[in-house]
Amino acid sequence: MAVAALRSSGLRRVQPVGHSEVLRLLSKRNTDIGDQRTRVVCRLHALLAELAGGGIAKEMYASDVERFLADHKPETAVEQIRFDLAGELLSDLRRLDEQLKASHKRIREAMRASGSHALYMAAVSKLRQPHSEGLAYFDRKVAEGKTPSRIFPATNTQLMWSLLTLGKR
Repeated sequence: MAVAALRSSGLRRVQPVGHSEVLRLLSKRNTDIGDQRTRVVCRLHALLAELAGGGIAKEMYASDVERFLADHKPETAVEQIRFDLAGELLSDLRRLDEQLKASHKRIREAMRASGSHALYMAAVSKLRQPHSEGLAYFDRKVAEGKTPSRIFPATNTQLMWSLLTLGKR
């Protein structure tokens, strides 16, 4: 691959990434933790439903699972295994909740450090989508010779316009 890169004349120059990359990485990590939490909650709900009909019938929090497990005592070997697995998943759930809390804090700190706000985050997420209008707009402006620091305000304006006209098409 390196030899092909050396012989190619049409390669883009590698540019240092800005703060938007930091926010993108933190956002991706936050999404991954949330997805993992969802998987753990689904497994936990299935186990609890098998331990007692219905399990927990609302959004699941660690304290709800703890109360559920305190109220139910396993009577068979199979129930004991389900009970033990539920305890392990409860530990996973607590760990993921702590990771989400820390992730949210890191994102808030990164946004403060960059002077960013919610609209900026929306523009960045719009640029993350491979075939989005936002990325096409960004690439057009780069091709015109504009710098990312000049493109982002225009991307924010474009995003605001698309949000305002969303229901009017």
